[in-house]
Amino acid sequence: GSAALAAAEAFAYGAEAAIRATPEDLAPFAGMLRFLGDIDQPRLPVMANIGVLDDGSDAMAEVLNLLARHNLLFHVVPATGLKYDLNIRQVPANADPYEFAMQIRRQLTDEKRLLRIYGSNVVLARLTGDAAQARLHLLNYGKGTVKGLRVRVIGSYKNGRLSAFEHPGTALEDYRVEDGATEFTIPETGRYAVVDLRR
Repeated sequence: GSAALAAAEAFAYGAEAAIRATPEDLAPFAGMLRFLGDIDQPRLPVMANIGVLDDGSDAMAEVLNLLARHNLLFHVVPATGLKYDLNIRQVPANADPYEFAMQIRRQLTDEKRLLRIYGSNVVLARLTGDAAQARLHLLNYGKGTVKGLRVRVIGSYKNGRLSAFEHPGTALEDYRVEDGATEFTIPETGRYAVVDLRR
């Protein structure tokens, strides 16, 4: 039951993937490939608060896993740069990965986070964009549909369009632009959804 999600994950992260689908997976997998073809567009730059120099250690791998699970947007880079709110070069020796990840969250502060998601701890996000637009990828790692997912993105985007696999025709609800941020609700989120935002 994971081939469709694996395809969506590869698409969201711009990765090439070899996916082995079981016979039961073939129909949803084919449906996902059609869906991805319909929403395909040129890639946008990664948007992130945190720049990471990955040293390949097990501790760093676990920290990155925890950052992703808490939707703390990071970008693995060859060299840290000033465009990030925080830069991580290594995990301190003997540090607890969970405590270190939460320390990063506290240092960043919720006010600076480019993206916040309310109503689920199983939906992981990836945000890309430029000066004119942004694309939000939402991957649902839970077993069922997530209802009433609330999203807040830093930036004033006048228009938002939802493309939701398994829920065609669903539109964003309670769309608001205020105080330099854009908020909206996604009524139902299946395995994968994309929100395209334009200024």
